[in-house]
Amino acid sequence: MDMLWMCFKTLLLSKTYQDSKKQPATPLSFLLLLLITTLPITARIQFKTLVLTYRYLDQTAPSNLQTLISPYTPTRPLRSTCTRRLAVPPLRSPAFRAHSFSTLTPLWWNDLPTDVRTAQSLTTFRRLLKIHLFRQHL
Repeated sequence: MDMLWMCFKTLLLSKTYQDSKKQPATPLSFLLLLLITTLPITARIQFKTLVLTYRYLDQTAPSNLQTLISPYTPTRPLRSTCTRRLAVPPLRSPAFRAHSFSTLTPLWWNDLPTDVRTAQSLTTFRRLLKIHLFRQHL
């Protein structure tokens, strides 16, 4: 599905670029631009999950998430202590790993660049995360 989405975006980008040389912007070209700038479905799911995780770490999310995800606490002092990592729970089975919120969220969170994870506000985090996901999925 994402591959089809990428082909569609490439086609629209080339068509929109050719049209922009000939005529000014139209409502149709605006709609095409809007379609191009939206994230694929898998990236949107990841975006919403990671925003919820950021809110959990900022103590503004529902408290029931405390049983699902937990911050990583090393056994000794490390430089990575201040990078806001999450503890990845032990895996039960490959099928459980593929669909579990408590397993996927720490993996996605720990894969983020440090500057995104350590953003000072939710607004900054959302902006940096969206940029990161666009670079990853486009």
